[in-house]
Amino acid sequence: MIRKLLISSAIAGAAIASPASAAKFMFTSTAFDLTFELPDSNPDNGFPGQFFYSPGTTGTLNGSAFEFQSLTFFSADYDLTPGFSGGFSYDNTYAAIFSGLQLYSGTEAAPRFVAGTYALTQFGSGTAGTLTISDVADVSAVPEPMTWALMVGGFGMVGGAMRRNGKVAVART
Repeated sequence: MIRKLLISSAIAGAAIASPASAAKFMFTSTAFDLTFELPDSNPDNGFPGQFFYSPGTTGTLNGSAFEFQSLTFFSADYDLTPGFSGGFSYDNTYAAIFSGLQLYSGTEAAPRFVAGTYALTQFGSGTAGTLTISDVADVSAVPEPMTWALMVGGFGMVGGAMRRNGKVAVART
């Protein structure tokens, strides 16, 4: 009975204690003075062969906190205007379009950002700059309170089972 309880507790604890988390990426550009952070994938807002967008993202623009209404990432195959493809834009304005290489792999329905530094050109002004995409450190190495509770409960159950069984005689030869 106790053995079944311990096994079922271990299975339930493993299911509860391991949250799923997507990778996060930090986007920084010194030339255009903007930063923002996004999860690795945003599959609900993709348009095949063209672009995908991420609405309502907080970041910084020109050194101040800024709420981006929309961040749009373009496919390298999608010519927004002649000579401009790939890259990204913010808030759906032509002044905020930065053309260059495609910043993600996969499809627009299931994109995956690719860490690295990319050369971009600002639409209209022709200003050249770079955008760096870097992994954000995963903080899931710190156990959650539920994990601690399951561990302490597990130790208590094992201790209770050992105490209940009593002392075991060891024969020496």
